[in-house]
Amino acid sequence: MMTRRTHTGKNKNAKRTTLRKRSVIDEIKNGTHDNQESQEASKEALGEHYSKLYDSYHYFVDSLWKEIGHDQLAPLGPTERDMLNWIQSGPVKRGVLAPRGIGKTTFGTAPYACWRLLRDPDSKIIVVSKSAPAAKKMIKMLRGWIDTVPFLTHLSPRPEYYGRSWRDNNDMFDVGPSKNSKDPSVLAIGVDGQLENARAHVIIADDVETEGNTQTRMAREELWRRVNQFTAIATFGKREILFFGTYHHEESLYLEENKKGVTFRTWTLIYPDTAEQRRILNLAPSLQRSLDDGEKNPGDIVFDHRHDTTYVEEQRARGRTYFAMQQQLIADLGDADRYPLRLADLIMFRSMKRDIHPIKIAWGQTHGSGKSTYASDIKSRGFGTDGLYEPIFFDGQWAKYQGVRMWIDPAKGGSGRVQQESQRSEATHRRATGDKIGYAIVGFGSGHLWVLAVGGVSGGPVRLNLERLVKLAREYGADEIHVEDFALQSIFAELLEPIARNYYVDPGHRDETGKEYADGWRAPVLCTKPPLPQSQKERRIIGVLDPIMSQHRLVVSPSVAVNEDLQLQLTRITRQRNCLEHDDEIDSLANACALFGEHLNEDPESVAELHRQQKIDDELKNFRQLAGVGAHDDGPSWIQYRH
Repeated sequence: MMTRRTHTGKNKNAKRTTLRKRSVIDEIKNGTHDNQESQEASKEALGEHYSKLYDSYHYFVDSLWKEIGHDQLAPLGPTERDMLNWIQSGPVKRGVLAPRGIGKTTFGTAPYACWRLLRDPDSKIIVVSKSAPAAKKMIKMLRGWIDTVPFLTHLSPRPEYYGRSWRDNNDMFDVGPSKNSKDPSVLAIGVDGQLENARAHVIIADDVETEGNTQTRMAREELWRRVNQFTAIATFGKREILFFGTYHHEESLYLEENKKGVTFRTWTLIYPDTAEQRRILNLAPSLQRSLDDGEKNPGDIVFDHRHDTTYVEEQRARGRTYFAMQQQLIADLGDADRYPLRLADLIMFRSMKRDIHPIKIAWGQTHGSGKSTYASDIKSRGFGTDGLYEPIFFDGQWAKYQGVRMWIDPAKGGSGRVQQESQRSEATHRRATGDKIGYAIVGFGSGHLWVLAVGGVSGGPVRLNLERLVKLAREYGADEIHVEDFALQSIFAELLEPIARNYYVDPGHRDETGKEYADGWRAPVLCTKPPLPQSQKERRIIGVLDPIMSQHRLVVSPSVAVNEDLQLQLTRITRQRNCLEHDDEIDSLANACALFGEHLNEDPESVAELHRQQKIDDELKNFRQLAGVGAHDDGPSWIQYRH
């Protein structure tokens, strides 16, 4: 009897599903009878088309892509189709981990919501986005598709009649065929919004983990707490929960959810090597098979129909940690990625000058002859074989720096300490202990940052130290002195500014030591906030230095290279809070580099070519003048230009 009842129950469920499918197909037909294509198509062909839309998420996305023009803009390849299979047929609680910029929202989150509503207009779907604006953007996208795509127009909210109103707001709406309910057909909300009291058949979490909500342990725990509510909210039907995401922290939400029973599958930007495969959460079987069968090799591009090697190198250039976590989906960083800054990525340049730099310089570990560029005379405090390397080439033509900036990080201790220590005698200052005043002096030119000096001054803001800092600024030609604007540290800048004025030198004059300054020297003292002042310091430092160093665009002088305190801070910093006992020098270096952030999009090769062309133009101009031809003479000339 038990068996017969179960069998009967299955038959009833199958019958209900078939009836619902027929109802949906009839609804679509009625909603699109004005479409010219539909009029010309036979009823049988039209019925087959709508049946495929109902049954196959693949077919649905392909049809949607054609209607909105994405089939030409971003055609779906084998890897995206592999994801579609997982989205449709994976377990009830599942997740897609994939690189940033791959389009998870446009072929995953939004189409899946529409497909579920197409199959069952009474479904209740909640889309949880990273923020309220992102949630509203999602609703706008869904409503746009429903209003314009022929096989979705029957889902449009209807005008009010017989006492019923269809919700149609910027954060929720009801689909036309749905039954009246207290819960909307679709609700889109930011992960930090009011999730309580909502109920759904399906919850889709669309990139809810971000850089912002993973900065601190407290923020991560709050994110985990909010996502924990999903199981209480998904109370209808199969209680489906679907995640789309990318890692933003080693203690990722997705790793926590995996422990709680959510099954994730991972697709990477390039095929991982054996060591990486062990650190990836459930690498997609299709990728694993391609590697095991020898069809693909580690380093081959996964989305090769969309990306080329240039794109991959652009992503690598954003830093090792970024590439590992957000392109290769490796949250469990090994030592190589946990300590992302390496001495070997710097260029140690022995010919560094105060005012000028080579218009081109190239990093490399071996010359064409095979000879190493390793600076064996400079002791390395890096891990293993990490060390400093000299350039394989630098141009014989030099140019002036586009700017030289000094950053000063006052020893933290409050304004009271600043005032008290500034009044100490020089003898007392020598016995003072505490945090160092960090400083860094960096020039910019030809797409590179040239680190002229980095160090720390012990003893607090006594006059002798303030004078020392100003003399360093003058020695290395800083044209601006930036003091970190931290709490009341502006008092430090107020103490420094009059001392800086005392050391100004007019053009053509000498300083107190007898050194002549042809162009003179003066530099304003400015109170400046560091980039992203509210973010965790260690992450901010790595975020600034990692991309610059990974592209080998940070050039250091020998005096900077031998600074073992800086070496230790560079090679030991991680994304973990308070990982360094002292960070004064690396923090100052990162902030000094960040001052030139807007210039770092310059291509070094293009800038070098501009310098060469300018030199040729200047020489031609001088030659014309010597030949008696005016610089602006448009008349006949015996100098002929070839084009």
